[in-house]
Amino acid sequence: MEKLDVEFEKLARKTKRKRTITTILISIICAVIIFCGGIFGIEYLSGQHRQQLIEKVGMEIQINSPNVQTKGWSFSKDSLFGGTVIHDSYKNINGYYVKWSNISSKYSWLGADFGGDRSDMIYNQTSKFDMDEENYQKIAHFYNRKLTGNNKEPERQIKELSTMTGYVGELAVTFDRDYTYQEILSLIPDNLMINWYWLGVAGKDDPNLSDEQGYFGIQAEDTEGTLTNEQYDEFLRVANKYGNLKENEGTKRSPLLRMLPTVTKEYKTLAATKFAGVILTGNTENFAQISNVPWIHASSIGATVQRLPYIQSAKQ
Repeated sequence: MEKLDVEFEKLARKTKRKRTITTILISIICAVIIFCGGIFGIEYLSGQHRQQLIEKVGMEIQINSPNVQTKGWSFSKDSLFGGTVIHDSYKNINGYYVKWSNISSKYSWLGADFGGDRSDMIYNQTSKFDMDEENYQKIAHFYNRKLTGNNKEPERQIKELSTMTGYVGELAVTFDRDYTYQEILSLIPDNLMINWYWLGVAGKDDPNLSDEQGYFGIQAEDTEGTLTNEQYDEFLRVANKYGNLKENEGTKRSPLLRMLPTVTKEYKTLAATKFAGVILTGNTENFAQISNVPWIHASSIGATVQRLPYIQSAKQ
């Protein structure tokens, strides 16, 4: 009987060890599955937020970036939990391509920085103007004609630009009133390039507040300043989609989004649309011919580049 008890006790211990080992193995397997599932989930959510970020910034470049274009985007993983999306930006200054500050935005599995770092801007205290932080080029500004008073006086720099011999230059022109696309084409000389059309702002909004988005407009298709009906329809589609993004709920008071109802309700076709200004580029000497025209309310110099003998300007 004692021998039987001993054998039974050994069997019980052996069974207990097996159960313990089995429990440990199951726990390890479950932990590995949960860990891998967590990693997969984090990767999936990070990827979703990265894609949403790429889409939103792409829309902003289409509707809210005066004469700023992008060669594409790339991303870097800062950690397992997220990374940075970078849009490589540049400006076309009458056929000369000028590097502009990249648009960088953070994302993670928890969400994305939909505001992003879009305006790497520093202020030149000596000359009193805003500069691009990456290349120290001056940033051109548009102006609301309805605003007056301290710090609201517009720049009038077209004559200064026209005296810069041997350069190509960029100029933001604010009109004396709103003009249609066809009217603008008739105003601008053939040897100046229309790069971008500005739709203006609503009411007495200031388009130059650094924490708000006031430059709402559309990039020309080519060196002739062409806008097509198809291009404008696509612009409206993107603008509407941008305005309805959940990420914009906290910025409903921005000048861009306040102007959006006017554009979508009153400017349903290119022919009906009126623009408050344009970005022009050209050989600097060619700006002299419009230095005294009555239809310019304000003129603000942007990027300038010295001409080179082996690069031909788009407009002579």
